[in-house]
Amino acid sequence: MTVGLHPGSREQDAAGADVSLGLMVEDLDAAVKELRGRGVDFSSVSGAEEHGPRSAYFADPDGYPLYLMER
Repeated sequence: MTVGLHPGSREQDAAGADVSLGLMVEDLDAAVKELRGRGVDFSSVSGAEEHGPRSAYFADPDGYPLYLMER
């Protein structure tokens, strides 16, 4: 598993966090489907693009920003 920590934006996150946590996944669509089935609400999910990473953004129960990324 790959974990990425990146500076956050106080304007974008509800909890006022200074970082966001990213998790690399093999299959973004499958991961989003599974997490939605467990009650996770995503603020955005990138569309299928030919090149580049795809991502899905959500927050933990305390409002800290998290995202999934598929290369």
